[in-house]
Amino acid sequence: MEEIGVEFPAVTESMGAATQDFVRDGKFYCVVFFDMYLTKTLTDLEVACVLVHEAVHVWQKYCSYVGEDKPSKEFEAYSIEAISRNLMEAYCKAGIGE
Repeated sequence: MEEIGVEFPAVTESMGAATQDFVRDGKFYCVVFFDMYLTKTLTDLEVACVLVHEAVHVWQKYCSYVGEDKPSKEFEAYSIEAISRNLMEAYCKAGIGE
């Protein structure tokens, strides 16, 4: 993030996670930061809830970026599901909660 000039969002203990979006070379990116120390105190269900919460923020930022003001309910639900799945897979792959 520092190499490409994007600031890390402040992740406080009360937040547990934060989402930062940016555009680089004409492409939209959204990065979710998770407090790894906090995850040691959370159950798997609580981690999933935090990740879904952040997925909604990713969705909101994406909609804002593309100018989507009124996505259909199904489009929104499937999109948040896909983003949540990607975040959960990345979380599991990173081995953060182990």
